[in-house]
Amino acid sequence: MNTECQLMFKGNFFRNPNQTYIRRVLRNFIIKGKTENVPEVVDLLGLNKTVMRQGLFAIFSKMLSADSIPLDISKRWQHASILVLMKNNYALQAAMELLSVCKQNNIPAVALRGIVLAHSVYCDPMLRPMTDIDILIPNSASGELLKLREKYSWSSFKRLRSQYVLNLNRTKVEIHLSFLTPKRYKNIADFTLWLDNRRAISTPKGFLDCLSPEHELLGLVFHWYIHHELEGYLKGIDIALLILNNEVNWDYVIWWCKRYALTRMFCFTMAYVNFLFGLNLSPKTLNIEKSLPLNPGVMFDAFIAPSVDQDHLKYAMRRKMNQLFVAESFSVKLKQAVRYMDLYELMKKRV
Repeated sequence: MNTECQLMFKGNFFRNPNQTYIRRVLRNFIIKGKTENVPEVVDLLGLNKTVMRQGLFAIFSKMLSADSIPLDISKRWQHASILVLMKNNYALQAAMELLSVCKQNNIPAVALRGIVLAHSVYCDPMLRPMTDIDILIPNSASGELLKLREKYSWSSFKRLRSQYVLNLNRTKVEIHLSFLTPKRYKNIADFTLWLDNRRAISTPKGFLDCLSPEHELLGLVFHWYIHHELEGYLKGIDIALLILNNEVNWDYVIWWCKRYALTRMFCFTMAYVNFLFGLNLSPKTLNIEKSLPLNPGVMFDAFIAPSVDQDHLKYAMRRKMNQLFVAESFSVKLKQAVRYMDLYELMKKRV
């Protein structure tokens, strides 16, 4: 996006000193900028609450000068960061073990999202908290996976919608048979084809199989929007760091989005990331402005509201309307509308 367009989208919530400061720190982290002193106008207790809730404590501990924050807050961030590092070590071992099992049994598989990014685009895995690890396998391999349950005595193994869940090496592992879970998007594309173009990244425990940068980027965008309505900061940081630390074939990304009628969703999310951190991540050939709603600044406020504890019914309704806007194909738009009607009927019954 050009500079003029970015300046239009300042957003009402970024008038708050705490949110302005958080945005600046995160932008400096993404672009490898300078460390920050905390301005006097910033409410430290409020800052600590947001940083802890959003999983940003390790980033802020790295970016802020030690003498600019109270000792008790500093210790809290350091302690939480050490716990993340320990959990990430367990998670990496679990991912390596499961991918090795899949490879031995001729099941194509890759790790997704957090575990991959923590060991590729973040300068230290401690900076990227994770609640679980995600693995993608073909839907056709479901039967083979069930056989592995008995072979390896996975006692916690269970089926949830289009994924299997188990605990491995003190880590929750989600094995996805479909990249996107909601029915309206589940079969929009053959995501198992992404497994044919997998790559490996180097980690302290060996090489980890993952998606190509283009497919990882597409996956991050659609997962964040469809499953989480762009809530939080970490997944936006993931996208920014992935783009800045990889050579992305934008022609392929643009082609893929057009092919599967996902251009609006991709462009809206990219514009939101640019807005969120004051960046300029996407090429001019993407023509982001042509794929945005009429009042993008108003819509961006609706999406950031939950992350700053300012959510309201009007913001929730705007996010729902945007779900219809980004649904380009008639079938997806129809399924989305029907889903909302079911929701409204349920609300009426409860009243």
